[in-house]
Amino acid sequence: MEVVSPCHVNKSLSDHVRDLSSHTSFVFSLRYARDWRYHKDERLWLTRAPGVEPQLKTSSYERGTYYFFDCSSWRKVAKEFLLEYDKLEDKPTLQPVSAQ
Repeated sequence: MEVVSPCHVNKSLSDHVRDLSSHTSFVFSLRYARDWRYHKDERLWLTRAPGVEPQLKTSSYERGTYYFFDCSSWRKVAKEFLLEYDKLEDKPTLQPVSAQ
C-alpha cells in the first residue's frame, strides 16, 4: 500500500492566500494576453469579436460586437455593447514568487 504524505499541512492561512493571489494574477495575465478584458461594473470577461471593427470609436469608449464569457454555460456569448474604457480593469503585473 502506497502512503501519501500530507501536502502543505504546515502552511499558514496567509501562505494559502498568497498562493491563491499569485494563481489569480497569473490567470488574469493569461486572459489579458489573449485580448480578454475584465469589466469592473459588469463583473465579467469580454473581448472584441474577431474580424469585427467597432461601429463607433472615441478616446473614452467604443461601440461594437463583443464576446462575453458566460460562466454558467462555459461559453462565449456575442452581444452589441457600448464599452467605456475606464470600466476595464488595468493590465495586470505579475509579482515574482519568493522562494520559501
